[in-house]
Amino acid sequence: MEFAMAARASDFVVLKASYKNFIQALFEHAHTHTHAAYFNVCKTSEWWRKLAAVHQLLKPFSEAIHALEADKALLSQVHPALDALEAHVSKWAARADLTQALRKDVVSAFKARRKKHYHPAQSAAFMLDPTNFEMQGSSARAPINCLIAQQKQHVLELVVRLNGGKGDMSMNAAVSKELSELDLGDWNPLMADAAAFLKKRDYSGDPTQLRIIHVSKPNYLRKFWLYKADKHFPLLAVAANKLLSAHATTAAAERNWSAWGRTYTGLRNRLSIETAEKMVYVKANMPEKWYS
Repeated sequence: MEFAMAARASDFVVLKASYKNFIQALFEHAHTHTHAAYFNVCKTSEWWRKLAAVHQLLKPFSEAIHALEADKALLSQVHPALDALEAHVSKWAARADLTQALRKDVVSAFKARRKKHYHPAQSAAFMLDPTNFEMQGSSARAPINCLIAQQKQHVLELVVRLNGGKGDMSMNAAVSKELSELDLGDWNPLMADAAAFLKKRDYSGDPTQLRIIHVSKPNYLRKFWLYKADKHFPLLAVAANKLLSAHATTAAAERNWSAWGRTYTGLRNRLSIETAEKMVYVKANMPEKWYS
């Protein structure tokens, strides 16, 4: 019961509302029957201890959600983001001042939710994203070894399907060969240099911190496969061209519809489509500092 109330209060933390407003509301309405129960529980140190545990657990999730919605993260960043969150949950469970059964339930719930929403495209996009490649001197390797055997099989089947060769054994063998060569890392030096350039250019954030979302630029990633790697890995290039253009959420598209709604108003309903498109484009690409 107390942990459930702590979780209810943590909603305010996740939404970046202040503790002060929440507690102030409890004091102002402490005389009511509903708020009296919360008020009495909030006076105990046990409740605050559980609230702190919930906050520590959910803060990275909140940051990941806001980054996904604000930074137009790509599908290729979902797999490492979920890996980072799973590592965070495991670390939290090892040190949280809660019962063992409760910590175990939290870890199990996260893994079950991740399994439910898993799609092979997440693993394939992650593996084909040049910014995820492991640089080893003048050579590079795709992070295939970061995937489990089942995920590797899923990637193989997905690449075959994206090349229109579902059920074609020769296509299956050709894709398997390209994946093996990609895993070896013995590439053309130009490919390795291009991958190193992308990794350096698109890297952002403090590596000492928990990096949940890492935003790359789709055009750079696609050009790597279309102009640098297509001769050596033609089948993988076809799949990469499709997968590395996909965003992780529809937040950007929804914001676009909102921008159109703010542009076409009752006072400006005679705008031409061409003019409206230009206005929406400017608003979508305008630096944030210009808004002030």
